This record gives sequence, C-alpha cells and structure tokens, in this order.
Amino acid sequence: VLNQSMSAALSSQLVLHAVSPPPVLDESEAETAVPPSVPPNIISQLVQDLMKHTHDPACVALTIIIEIGEDVVKQLLLKWRETETNKPLLPRLFQRLGETNPTSENKSVSGYLVQLLCTWCAGAEVVVKNMLELHDCINLFDWLEQETNDSDGGNGTMVVTKGLMALLVGLWLEYLGECEHAGWSRNVIISTIKSRVGYS
Repeated sequence: VLNQSMSAALSSQLVLHAVSPPPVLDESEAETAVPPSVPPNIISQLVQDLMKHTHDPACVALTIIIEIGEDVVKQLLLKWRETETNKPLLPRLFQRLGETNPTSENKSVSGYLVQLLCTWCAGAEVVVKNMLELHDCINLFDWLEQETNDSDGGNGTMVVTKGLMALLVGLWLEYLGECEHAGWSRNVIISTIKSRVGYS
C-alpha cells in the first residue's frame, strides 16, 4: 500500500519534516495555522520502532521512502538526528545491525536492514563515503564469513542476507573507483575479502 501511495514529493516532505520540524507556535498562531499535510514525526517513529524492536515493517517502510524519494531523500536523511541521542541515522542503523549479528537468534531483521542500506547508497556516492567513515563498517564482513548451512534452519535467511551484504560491498567498490576514502580503497576491500572470506 505504501509503495503504491507514496510519491517522490511526499517522500521528500516526510524526510524534510523529520530533519527540520515545523516551528512550535504559540496559542494565537496555532489557532489560525493550517495543519501540516503530513505528520512531521513519521520518520522518527519508524527509526524508533527499528531501534527498540525487531520491527521488519519499519525497515521496509524506510526502504520504500528512500527508493521513491531518490537523491533528495538520500541526502536529507544524512542530516537526520535522533532526538534523544542526537546521533545520525547511519550509525544507528549500523548499531542495530550489530545487535542482530550472525550468531543472534533473529537474523531476519538484518536482511531488511542490509536491503535498506543498499537502497540508500545505490547511486549516492556521498552516502557510500559516509558509510565508509563509520568504524563499524568493517564488521559487515562478519556476515560474509558466516556459514550458510549451519544455523539458518533451512529457510534461506542467511543466504539472502549474505547476498545483500555482497551487493553492498560491491556498491562500495563501484563508487570508490580508483580513489581512497577514510582508509578504504578497492585494493583494501578486495584484500579484506580475500583474507576473511576467500575467493571460492
């Protein structure tokens, strides 16, 4: 339903309201003010659900908003800050991913998280650079090291997650090109894959 009803303009408006909420009005202004066309806290609520619960729908909703909003939304979301901690969204997502590591009981949310990260950085070099600046990005290779046949219960969750993780690393390689950023380069990533995962 969200995918069918969402537009690029509405997606941008949702994120813009989350990044720069409308000013608080006094009583006299509030009486004559036009109500906002969208609630300003939807993005924050989705992130809150994602951080505090195993909430796959929140991941899916954020992914749809990013995909439809394209470049404008991808860049605006880099400016979003959590109210309680003032932390940006990317570090919070990587923190959540670390909490659902390859040895945790619930891995399904990780697949949705990696899909969200892939959608966010696809076609957006600035997002890739922000990801590579995070210390936790090295931990993503833990997923590529994980065996797919010993703890998945036969449901294919780990296979899908590892496939998405490989796609994410591929996007890093694509947008790094021949450059280096935050200590990462094509050679560094390829060497990390070779040493931790291997080529076979």
